[in-house]
Formats: sequence, C-alpha cells, structure tokens
Amino acid sequence: MQQSSPQDMIRQQQAQLEELQLKLEVEQQYRELLTQQLATSERQLRGVLGAIMDVVLEIELEAGQIQGIDIAPTHLSALYDADDPRSDWVDHMVSQFFDPETGEILLKQIQQVLAEQKRRDFDYDITISGKKICFSAQISPLTKTRVIWVARDISDRKYYSDALQLIVEGTTSETGQAFFDACVRYLAEALQVRYAIVSEFANPKQTRLRSLAYWTGDTWHERLEYDIQGTPCSEVLRGNICYYPDNVAELFPGDRDLQNINAVSYLGIPLYSSTQEILGHLAVIDTKAIPIDKNYEEILKIFAARAGAELERVQAEKALKASERQYRTLVETANCIILRWDLQGKIKFINQFGADFFGFKVSELVGQPILGTIVPKQDSSGQNLEELIKKICQYPNRFLSNENENMSRDGKPFYISWVNQLTQVGADAELLSIGTDVSDRKRAEDELARKLKQEKLLNQITYQIRQSLDIHDIFNVAVQEIASVFKVDRCHLQIYQDDPTPDFPQCSEYRSCGYSVCLNPGVWSQESRYVQTLLAQDCALASDDIQDDPLLKETFSAEFNLKSVLSIRTSYQGKANGILSLHQCDRYRHWTKDDIRLLELVSSRIGIAIAQANLLAQAKQRQVELEAARRAAEEANRSKSQFLANMSHELRTPLNAILGFTQLMTRQGPLDRDQRHHLGIIQNSGEHLLQLINEILDMSKIEAGHIQLNPTQFDLHHLLESIQGMFQLRASQTFLALTIERQADVPQYIEADEGKLRQILTNLLSNAIKFTEHGGVTVQVSLDSATPDDSSSQSPQETSLPHLAIAVEDTGPGIASEHLETIFEAFVQTDLSHHKHTGTGLGLAISQKFVQMMGGQLRVESTVGQGSCFYFAVPITPVTLAAGEMPFSAAMQQRIVSLAPNQPDYRILVVDDRWESRQFLVELLKSVGFQVREAENGREAIAQWQQWHPHLIWMDMRMPEMNGYEATERIKAHLEGQATVIIALTASALENEKSVILSAGCDDFVRKPFRESLIFEKIGQYLGVEYGYDDSALHSDALDATPLLSEAEMVERLSQLSIPWRQALKDAVELADEDVILELLQELPPEQAALGQTIRQLVDEFQYGTLLNRLSFPSLD
Repeated sequence: MQQSSPQDMIRQQQAQLEELQLKLEVEQQYRELLTQQLATSERQLRGVLGAIMDVVLEIELEAGQIQGIDIAPTHLSALYDADDPRSDWVDHMVSQFFDPETGEILLKQIQQVLAEQKRRDFDYDITISGKKICFSAQISPLTKTRVIWVARDISDRKYYSDALQLIVEGTTSETGQAFFDACVRYLAEALQVRYAIVSEFANPKQTRLRSLAYWTGDTWHERLEYDIQGTPCSEVLRGNICYYPDNVAELFPGDRDLQNINAVSYLGIPLYSSTQEILGHLAVIDTKAIPIDKNYEEILKIFAARAGAELERVQAEKALKASERQYRTLVETANCIILRWDLQGKIKFINQFGADFFGFKVSELVGQPILGTIVPKQDSSGQNLEELIKKICQYPNRFLSNENENMSRDGKPFYISWVNQLTQVGADAELLSIGTDVSDRKRAEDELARKLKQEKLLNQITYQIRQSLDIHDIFNVAVQEIASVFKVDRCHLQIYQDDPTPDFPQCSEYRSCGYSVCLNPGVWSQESRYVQTLLAQDCALASDDIQDDPLLKETFSAEFNLKSVLSIRTSYQGKANGILSLHQCDRYRHWTKDDIRLLELVSSRIGIAIAQANLLAQAKQRQVELEAARRAAEEANRSKSQFLANMSHELRTPLNAILGFTQLMTRQGPLDRDQRHHLGIIQNSGEHLLQLINEILDMSKIEAGHIQLNPTQFDLHHLLESIQGMFQLRASQTFLALTIERQADVPQYIEADEGKLRQILTNLLSNAIKFTEHGGVTVQVSLDSATPDDSSSQSPQETSLPHLAIAVEDTGPGIASEHLETIFEAFVQTDLSHHKHTGTGLGLAISQKFVQMMGGQLRVESTVGQGSCFYFAVPITPVTLAAGEMPFSAAMQQRIVSLAPNQPDYRILVVDDRWESRQFLVELLKSVGFQVREAENGREAIAQWQQWHPHLIWMDMRMPEMNGYEATERIKAHLEGQATVIIALTASALENEKSVILSAGCDDFVRKPFRESLIFEKIGQYLGVEYGYDDSALHSDALDATPLLSEAEMVERLSQLSIPWRQALKDAVELADEDVILELLQELPPEQAALGQTIRQLVDEFQYGTLLNRLSFPSLD
C-alpha cells in the first residue's frame, strides 16, 4: 500500500482536532444550559421551602456539619441575635444547636437512616436562648454519607397535649364531687389561669346557679349560689360559648363576684346532657388576659362534655336514690303483695303486707320455695299449680299476668291476681310480682258464670219455643231441648187444665232410641198419688232410684225401664198448668242441687209458655171478634163521612144561594132602612145556620187533628166593637145589658188567630145571652204580663209574651157543680138548655179546643142562681203600625163595581147543576163587566171550553151526567186546557176532599157559601184582573164599617155638648130607641155634622154597644 505523506497525516490530525474541539464546544454549551436549569430549579425549591414552617437542613455524617439549604422558620431564626453566627444554620456543626445527648442521638439516627437507606421519624427537644422547643423531624437519605433533616415546631401542640393529659390523669379515677374538684383544679393549672368554676341550675325556673366546684388558685372556694341575671353566665346558659378577653368586670358591673376578684378575662361554655338539655356551665377566669386559640377552646369543650356527662350522672343518681326511697316507702306501705323470687321458685323478698296476708313473718318466708308455702300444689278445682310455677320459671316473659289460687299459713285458700315483670336476666334473673286479693271477685265471677250458663240454657229453650206459633211444635221442640241439656233418656211434658174438669188434654215427649213411649193414661191419671203430689206443690220431686220410692213404684211399671226420675209441675201465677218430668233409664242418677234448681227455672219458663199458648188461643179468638168489630166500625165511619159530606152539600148549597143573592140585592141600587134591615135578617139567619153546620164540621176536624192556627195582624179594638154590635140587638131584645170593658193598656193592633178568637168570643157571648133572662152580660178584656197558671203547656217563646185575658160573665141561672166537668165535652148540654134552647152542644167544646191551640185554657166559675164566668188567657204579640198603615186582616176594601179601564175581555165559564147557584155567579160577574157563560154539567162545560175558550172556569164538583172531577181531568189532559184556570166550587167541608180536588187538576177551590169578595180575589189572583171601586160604599167581609170619626175625636166632640143632651142620648141608646136617637141628632148644630153622621152610622149598623161605650167614657162623667 501507498503510505500517506506527513502532510496528509497532519491534515488528518488537524481535522480530527477540529472535530474534537467542536464537540467540546457543544458539550460546554450543554453544561452551561444544565447549570442554568439547575440554578432555576434550586431557586424554585428554595422558594417552596421558604414558604413552609419547617426547618430543612442537609447534614454530612462524617463531619457532622450542616451544609446547604439554610431554610428555617422566621420565628426560629429570630431566637438568635443578628450577630450570632447560629442565626444562619448553614456550615455549623450539629453540636452547636443540640445538647450533647441530643446531638449524639441525632448522629446515631443519621447513621441508621444511611445504613437502611429508609426514612425515619423522630421527636426532639431543643433549648434555644433558654426556651425549650419541641420538634417532630423526618430524616431521609440523600447519598451514602448525606441526609436531609426536615423538622416542624410542635411546641404548642405538645403543650396542650401535656395539659390535656394532666387533666385526664387527674380526673379519670374520680367521680361525683371529687371529679368536679379535680376538674377545676387541673383545668386551671393546665390552662394557666387562676380561677375555674363548674356549676348547675339551682332552681326549676333556671334563674339561679349553684357551684359544684370553684378553684381560686390555691384552694377550693366554699359552695355559692347566685342569680344569673347580670352575669356573663346568663349568655353562656343560652347555649353560647362566651369569651371576654379583657374588662369583663366592667362589662358586668352588677356581678360582685367578678369585682371582688378583680377579674379581667372570662371564658365560659355550657354543660349539656345527653339529650342536649343545658345543665349548667364551666368557666375559667383570670386577672390577666386569657390568650385563646383553637387548642385552648378544644380543651375546654372536652372537659365541658366530660363535666356535663358527670353532672347528668350525678343528677340521675340523686333522682334514683330519691326514687328508691319513695319506692321502698311505697313497697312497705302498699296495700298489695309485693314479691320478688328467682327462677328456681325461691322467695327473695316480700313486703310486710304480703307476709301479714299469708300469716307469716317476713324472715319466715325469705329463702323459702313459693310452692308449698304460699301456693298449693293443686287448687280447689284440681288444677296442677306445680306445673304452672314450673312454666312461669321456664318462660317468665309469657306470664306477664296470671291469676291462681294461693294459700295462707293455715291452708285457707285465696285467689290472687299477679302482675309479673322480669327484673334481671341471666343466672341472677328474678321476677317481681305484685299481687291483689281478688277472692271476692272470683267467687262473684264463678257465680255469674254459673248463672250465665243457666241463663244461656234457658234462653236456648225459650228461643226454640218461640220459633213457632203452633203449640204442638213449641212443646215438641222444648222437650227435645230440655232432654239435650239435662242429658236424660226421656223428657215428658203433660199439659194440665182444671176447667171445666181436671184433665191432661195434650202431651209432648222426647225419648232416646230403644225406650218405650210413656204416654199411658194410667200413668198421668188424676187419681195417681204421685201426680196429685206434683200438682199440689212448686218443689220438684227427685228420686235417684224409683224402687225406693213407693209413689213412683206404683205409678211406673217395668216396661218403661225407668231408674231415676226428676219431676216438677209447671205453673203460671201460682196455678198448675202442666207436669215436666225427666227420666234416666240407662243408669241410676243422683240429681244434684244444680239439676233441681235449673229444672225449677225451666219449669217456670215452660209454665209461662203454656199460659202464653192459652192466651194466644184466646187472643186469636178475640182477634176474630175484633176484626169483625173493626169492619163494622169502618163501615159506620164511612157512613158517617158520607152523611157529613151529603149534609154539608145539601145544606151549604141552598145557603150559598140565600147568602149570595142577599149580597147581590145589597149591591143593586139604594135600599131604604126596612129593606136593609130585612136583608140583614136574612144574612144573619143564613150565617147563623152556617155557623151551626160549621160547628159540627169543626168538631169533626178537631177530632181528626186537621185544625191549625192561622195568626194574622188585626185591629183588636175593632174586633171587640164589631162583636158587641153583632150581639147588641139580641141583648136589647131580651132587655139585657151588654157591656165590653176594655182596659186602657190593651193594644189596638195584635198578631194572633183572629178567626179563632172571634169564634171563641161569639160562642161564649151567644151562650151567655141565650141562657141569661135578667141582668146582663159583661166582657172584661185586659192585658196580663204575668205567666198564667197553664204556662206549662206553652213554649218558652209563648211564656215570655204578654197574655190577652178575657172573661165573659153573665147573671144567668148558673151551672150546677156536677155539670162543670162535662160542659166542655162535645154534644153535651145542661138540663136547662135541653128544655129551653136549641143548639148543637159543640160551642164550648170547640172554644176550649181553640183556646188550647192558642196556648191557653178555658175555665169556668159558676154559682147556681147567680150566674157564670168563663175566662181564659192566650199569648199575643202586640203590633206597632206606622202612621196611616192598616193591619192586614183589618184593611178595609172598597166595593168592586167594574173592571179597571183598558182591561182585556175576560171570558169566564160558570158550571153548576143548580140554577140558583149559577145565576148568582153569572149576575155577580156580569155586573162588573166580565163575559160570562154557563153550563149545567161537565159534558156541557167541555163543549163550551172547546168552542169559547174561557180564561177561567168556576167548576162545581158534584153534578149529574158528568161531574166536575171528570170534566176537569179531560180539559187538563189537553195542552190548551193546561193554560185554563179551573177553580172548584164545593159544598163539602171535609178536609180530605181538598187533596182529591187538587189532584184532579183544579188550580184552587172555594167552599160554598162564599162572599163576593172572595170570588173577585181569586179571579184577580189567577188572571191579574184590575178592578174599579166605588169610593162612596166602603165595606168589609169580616168586619163592620169604621166610624167616620175615631174614638178619640168622637169623645172630644161629645164633650162639647151639654150634659142633659148626652144623658138623653145615652138613655135612648140603652133602650135601642132609634126614633128618639134620630130626633136628638136633629138638634145638633151644623158644625157637629160629622158627629151626627158617625152616630147615625153606628145606629144603622146596630153598634149600640160601641156607641154606649163612647158615651160612658170617663172624661164625659
């Protein structure tokens, strides 16, 4: 090969050198970069280490020198002076910071860590500048000769831990008062304060505290009690931790205890029970500021919890001791047996009452077995009590209560109810038993059970007996049930009767299979001495062996296989009515007292059943007779109702024509005095006849309960005056004085049943005038605010109302005392009235019923030869009316003379089979302007309705060919007919006919006879008709015309006239001399024209009583 030249080699080496130099430059740059990164990392690490509170040192083992990482907490570095070289830990030896012993330990620990190459934890105490500092350190290996030492200052934590340990050690073994004393002492020493106190509430209201322990720095203060108001404790006891770092005495100037000890700071915490109830408080107090931190507060909380638990335990222990004392007192004084015994059945404790009850001393019973001492092995009924005690001991929780027989020392049995409770468990388990003597109750229960058993058996027999009404079925079931109850082979029941002759007509028997029938007549013969003995006594005859009983031996033969017999008679009200006999055939039987007693009870039930069967037969017979009587009574009642209906129709129909045409004549033209007088007679006579009819019908309604009250507002004064006017003429004709005396306080307007009050007064006055021949009749009217004697029958509202008292007194013949009890009965008249006067005898009966309905009682006082006085009082409601207002029932109506202007044409159809009834209505309705047509029967009515289409039909209900009921139904069956108003006209006064009429389709009904005003009122009600009135002819259907002058105005005008003129007028009025009255009126001056017109009107209306009352007014005397 060709060798290279030296120049080439130099160039080659030069190139290699340049390449090597380039690599070195690159390596140098890389090293510089690493150095920069390392410096940055060191700065970051130093920053992190500087932010923590730990000491971090790097220690070389061989030299024992601290190298690198001079990181130490500020508070540690500050312990050295600035010029002290140890203020910087780096490059100092370990021995400079640690005492020789600690330094040696540290070096050994470093050697151990380096050898194991594992981290280790150690604690150190280092004294720096005279202050002991505790460190908790970690030593970790860095190299084989170097470690890193990281330590944290735990001086504060170590201090509180040692303080806590000190308090725990000082109080762990203590309880009660010793605990509280130790607690406050060690707490004060540990927390380096002078005072510590623990307290509890001293009163139920929790307004005062009582100290349990109070440490004053060198000793315990005596117990003290104080109000919490105005102390820092008040805030603590609200559930707050209270801390006052300074000036606490100034904040609570009222707390003298704080002032006395010159307190500066205070820290208090409440004590809680296990249920979070505040029990008291724990507090530390010092004469300097208390530096508090989290550890300080935690120590206080720990011991507050410990103190609260101990205080709760102490309080519970006190309560337990008090309860034990009460329990012991209760046990020793209780009036019941208190027994404690173990599960082996031995007595551990018994109270004095229990020992006395059983007849022992307490010491004689403790330790003794229950069984055989106070509990017999077997009770009186044979129950095994030894087995019962074993079960109680084996399963105590199953016998929380039991009742059993016990015995006293002398063996006397007692029945005791026990309540048991297991008080302990395990080997020492015991039972606490409380016993109550229930012997009396047990005996009563046994007796009751026996009676209930008997009653059950009797009820079973009675129930079976009552299942049938057939006497044979009843007794067959009875003997079967009795045989089953008594478990006998044969039960025999023989029915006995002694009327008309002694005999056994019926019998029933039950027998078991295989035994013969015992129905031989010779056995139950009246001649048998056994039967005679049974029937003669109530006691049962019992025979356990019939062969030993001569009576039975001769009565029952061997064919009946009879061995034992128990027989007794059955009876009702002491009279025998049968024989009940029990036969035992399969064996000889001893009949016990219970058997005999039960049979006696059964026989009494059977005796009653036999009597009831006899009564039932008699009742059935009576029922047949009563049914026949009932049918006869119903037939008679139907006849009576038919008679009343026919009589009402036949009498009221002609009366309707009489009174109707009388009203028509009154409407037609002016009438002279005689004509008016004659028409008045006709009207009064017709109304009197109508009153007699109504009395009979009213009595029928009263008996049926169909009469009701109809209270209205009316003018009482006018009612009295109109009644006086009605009877004044009758009284004058017989030369009787009729006077109505009304007291001044009687209200003018009242609310009551005007119609019934009018009829009561009418009936009483009619009787008084009828039976009085000489003297007069006086009506006294007064207002009685006192409660009447008959208020017991009134409601509370009626009792509180004022009562209108009315008395009607006459000077007639009087009523004998024997008739006073019957005069208020229907159809009863006195002997005098039978011979001299006519009437129905219903007036007083109806008046009494009406007075009772109004809330009063009609009474009578009478003396034969002197006269009678009928009087009553009924509750009323006074009514106050506004000026110009009239009461509803007394409002005066104007006479209707025409239809009001601009009224439509109203078509009215009158249907009645009687011409006079139709004619009255036709003329009346035509007189005021209605279009009227008539029909004689229902068939004609339907034809007129179809052709003429009337707005309203007056329909008579009883007509030949087709009655009103059928005609109404046919008309109302049409849609157009439903719009036609149909008002029934009926002469019947029976209440049940009203519902029949309305159900037929009539819209309303009117009874005959009727007044014209009612006809016009009904037409206006249903058709809305408006009428024209005659202002000059005022009238009223129920009341007479009101005078032109009022009572007060008339009296005032009369007082202006001379006394002789007034006396002459009074004399003429008393004699009802109309001619003289008219002559005196001619003497009046013109200015007294109104007075003359008023007097003339009163005379024309026969109101002589009203006129006489006003002439007799006290102011005119």
